[in-house]
Amino acid sequence: MPEPVVSLGAKIPLVSFFPPKSKNLEREIEKALQDADVIMMANHGVLAVGGSFEQAFLRLELVEHLAKIALVAIQLGGAVPIPSSLVAQLAGKGRPTSSPLFSESGSSGNPNKAQEKARKVVSRPDLQSLIASSQRKFS
Repeated sequence: MPEPVVSLGAKIPLVSFFPPKSKNLEREIEKALQDADVIMMANHGVLAVGGSFEQAFLRLELVEHLAKIALVAIQLGGAVPIPSSLVAQLAGKGRPTSSPLFSESGSSGNPNKAQEKARKVVSRPDLQSLIASSQRKFS
C-alpha cells in the first residue's frame, strides 16, 4: 500500500532475536533506527520512534493497522504487492522527519528556509544511551 511507504519508508527492518538487555540487541536496534523510525524485533514486538510521543504513537498505530490488513489479506489468498517502481517512487519523496523542527531566531523570515536549515542541523540523538536508558526503565 502507498500510505505506509510514504509514512514509514520502503521497509520496516526486522531485528533478530537477542535476549533483553543484551548488548547485541542494543547494537541491532541502534543500527536499524539509523534507517527507519519503526522496527520489528523478533520475539519482542514493535518499536516506533518520533519527534514527539504523538508521532511515535501514530506510527505504531499505523503498523498495527497494517498488520491487521496483512492478516486479512493472507486469509483471502494473499496480498498483491504494488510494483517496486512505485515503491521506489514513493520512498524517494522521503518519509516525515522524526526530529522536531525548531524555528530559528533571527532567520530571514522565510519559514521554509528555516525549516530546511533545521532539518540539516538536527540529527538523531545518541541512540545507544536512549536504548540503554529505556531498557533500565522498563526491565
